[in-house]
Amino acid sequence: MIRSTFIFLLVLISLSCNSQELNITLKINYKMTKVKNDSVRAPFLVITYENLSGEKIFFPKIYNNPCSLPRFLSLSPFKAKNIDLKNLIDQSTNDETRMIVVVGGGINTNSYWDIVDEDQFDLVECEYDCMNDLLDLIYKSLFGEHYLINELTNSVSNVLSKNNLIFLDPYDVYSESFNLIGFSRLHGKYTFTIIHERFDREYRTNSRINNGKFEWDNQSVPEELNGYKYYFKKFSSNSVVFTSPLFVETK
Repeated sequence: MIRSTFIFLLVLISLSCNSQELNITLKINYKMTKVKNDSVRAPFLVITYENLSGEKIFFPKIYNNPCSLPRFLSLSPFKAKNIDLKNLIDQSTNDETRMIVVVGGGINTNSYWDIVDEDQFDLVECEYDCMNDLLDLIYKSLFGEHYLINELTNSVSNVLSKNNLIFLDPYDVYSESFNLIGFSRLHGKYTFTIIHERFDREYRTNSRINNGKFEWDNQSVPEELNGYKYYFKKFSSNSVVFTSPLFVETK
């Protein structure tokens, strides 16, 4: 009986290991960076992709931005220079603030981060949170035209562009980091996470209005590209907590 149980556990472990052929890890570290001609020590979110399989694979980035800055889908019509940001931050956040930061996502949603109230995160549909507007204003105030240019020139219009895809040889590792200095201006706890567990097989191309409804044309990602197979199995990932401005905890 004991021997049968042991064999059963070995099979489960083997299946688990085989199913996790791609690991995506989030962590936060600090490094020096330039902000308005000053050198400051800032937190960065590091996204690391590790190919645990024996195959050459490719897939879209969880978040696509070569400028190393987060982007937020803002509905605010205001410009950062017209607002007292410090006062707005003090009014909008405090030590009890608890937010989930969804870092990009699937192949069609990897252009922006989405800030969601922790209490609403498990709901089927979350309401738009004004924290997205606040962080958008903060980053515009810190990086000015660089942030605006970055916002306009990086889109999901070309999903299969080289910049949007990652190609990994067997057991290869690739990392990118993104500046979290805007979060260090806030108060409260921010949990950075990835809500997807696999990559989409289809991506959006052209959009149109049909009978008052917004529709997309879809195309399928090729199963193989330049000798690399498209990875559409489940991947493993973690969450990391940043309590502004000092504490970091990895889950």
